[in-house]
Amino acid sequence: MKKYILFFILILMLGACNQKKTGELITEKIQYDVIIKPDNLDNDWWVNNLEGSKREKFVLALMDDALNHKVEVYDFFTGEKLAYERIERIKGQRDTILFQKSEPPYSDTLMVVDHNIEYRDITKVRFLESWSYNGNDIRTMEKKIIAIAPMIENYDEEGNFRGYEPLFWIYTDK
Repeated sequence: MKKYILFFILILMLGACNQKKTGELITEKIQYDVIIKPDNLDNDWWVNNLEGSKREKFVLALMDDALNHKVEVYDFFTGEKLAYERIERIKGQRDTILFQKSEPPYSDTLMVVDHNIEYRDITKVRFLESWSYNGNDIRTMEKKIIAIAPMIENYDEEGNFRGYEPLFWIYTDK
């Protein structure tokens, strides 16, 4: 009986030695943007960007999951789950504009404008992560993705760049 108990203790000790140490938490949440589409091909674009086919595959999977309701999608600013209708508006919407001609016969004209998101318009991805590492060795740093937000470029009516607009959050733990 003593042999079995000793053997069992030995197995438990070996198991504990082989378990991965839990890292020391550096930060619970850190947020940063990653450019995924080059804006200037002359300036070492490959350093901070994804290669074209990989970028396309990543964005397609991310947007397909979100816009086809395969994953839950959350408002970027409030954190509330987006309703079906709001997700459908992100996909695209149609506006009908009524305007009057500026010259005779001054007739009213209807113009239909479609606003559809193009996956190639997603030029950045924002990550929300937690970071930890083994306190003895920074080379064992671990990063856990908490959420991902695809971002598009935002322009004003005159075509001036205003900044990046996050579409939504996808939380990885939900």
